[in-house]
Amino acid sequence: MWKVKFFSFFAFSLLTLFTPSLVWAQPVIHLPYFPYGVRFSETAITWFGAVTGSDNYTDLRLGYSDTELFITNNTFDRLLWYDTNASSPNLQNGDAIIIYLQTSGINQKTFKITAQLNWWESRTTYQKIEELNGSVWQSVAVPFTSISGWRGNAPLDSVDDRGWSMIFHVPFTSLGAGVPTQGTKWKIAGSVLDKNSGNGGVVTTGWPTGIQSTTPTTWATLSFGIPGFIQPQTINNQTVTIRHKLNGIQVVDASVGGDTVCGENLDFFNQWGGKNYAGLDRFNIQNQEDVADWPCFNKEYIHFPLTSVPAGKEIVSARLILHEFGNSGNPGETIHSLIQVMRVKDIWDENTITWNNAPIPIENISSAWVDPAPPLVWPGAEYIWDVSKGVKDSYTEGGPFNIVIYTADYQYSSGKYFVSSDTGDWNEVGRPTVVITYGDLTDISPTPTLSPDRNNDTKVNSMDFGYVSYAYGSSLGQTKYDSLVDFNHDGLINFLDVIYLISRI
Repeated sequence: MWKVKFFSFFAFSLLTLFTPSLVWAQPVIHLPYFPYGVRFSETAITWFGAVTGSDNYTDLRLGYSDTELFITNNTFDRLLWYDTNASSPNLQNGDAIIIYLQTSGINQKTFKITAQLNWWESRTTYQKIEELNGSVWQSVAVPFTSISGWRGNAPLDSVDDRGWSMIFHVPFTSLGAGVPTQGTKWKIAGSVLDKNSGNGGVVTTGWPTGIQSTTPTTWATLSFGIPGFIQPQTINNQTVTIRHKLNGIQVVDASVGGDTVCGENLDFFNQWGGKNYAGLDRFNIQNQEDVADWPCFNKEYIHFPLTSVPAGKEIVSARLILHEFGNSGNPGETIHSLIQVMRVKDIWDENTITWNNAPIPIENISSAWVDPAPPLVWPGAEYIWDVSKGVKDSYTEGGPFNIVIYTADYQYSSGKYFVSSDTGDWNEVGRPTVVITYGDLTDISPTPTLSPDRNNDTKVNSMDFGYVSYAYGSSLGQTKYDSLVDFNHDGLINFLDVIYLISRI
């Protein structure tokens, strides 16, 4: 009885340990690498918060080079305040941002980087970095740079402003780390502190939802490099097209932000963030470096059902197709934009979704360059995003393919206008479309023939597991171990060999 319970628990623990997670408990950001310096408009982007007279919204951009981690925020904020005691400011008593980082590897460390907005004063006392020692943050003297900026009337008064920003340059050496290799995973979280009057209190907005400042398991995952998608070996491939009204499918999309008119006729702090655009036949993707123009920013959410793909299939490829029909600005005022696609998990309603209540992304999955619109010929200029990984993950999880589209653009007049699912049937080809190829997975794993009794004691038990787990964990496929524990003869010591042994214990 005890043996059965022990090995059942043992097997479950191994499955938990060795099986890759298909659902991210917290958001993951795949960080683009820039060998010649980070380019602002090509960074990864995420966001949190809401824009009201008393609440802040923040765009967070991230990237890395051979020497540093680059992070910057654009925070929409009506009133700007900071501690004017420049010799020893209280960094918790003003508009500020805190970035939490945990590195990985043998020398894993956990840091808290704080930077407060200021005006003309030196930045030296308005920034600090701390390291977690047990449950206590302790200041450390390591170099990093923070650059503060703001837009509006001026800090330290009751006249409405637009917002503020902070740029971080954090050397990897200051974090006790080398340049992370492709696929390295750290943890990250953030908090924005908001003060709206000289005598007022400070309100904190955290990201991701539920973050605890000294518990990195509640933080997001920072994944270095953009992962590729490896097509599986399949047979019996089929292709399905998912588009609103095609074969009775209902694709729902929603635009949030300032539309194509920069929130015209809306009070920016009291109405803009709560505006709903249900039924709009177009959408705009727009952002820029200058936080003053945030009323022009806009995103698009799209819900693609995956019920057209039968159960038990393998996703071979998936493409998102959009049609551009226009752009903001006068001719010659805009250039191309890197437009990003991210997955979202939370459910939203086309009739109630707004900038303020729209879900945050859980993973960035694709990007593509979009040029200013050429002379219009309907349905517009076609652009394609490879969303194979996102569709595969959504399908594996049993859910729809829910996405949000946005950009980390730098330039003014960056908006790109696309056809939405609510366009008339005369332009049905222009509607957002996902084309998916799926098939049956080819069985390429030979039948195991080796005995799981690795130590030849005529018993299959934990001693054999110890032998296999040692090979699995340390050999990395070295020939020395292949002939002994490669049970299915696929040339690898991997999870399949571990599972085979567990099944025989």
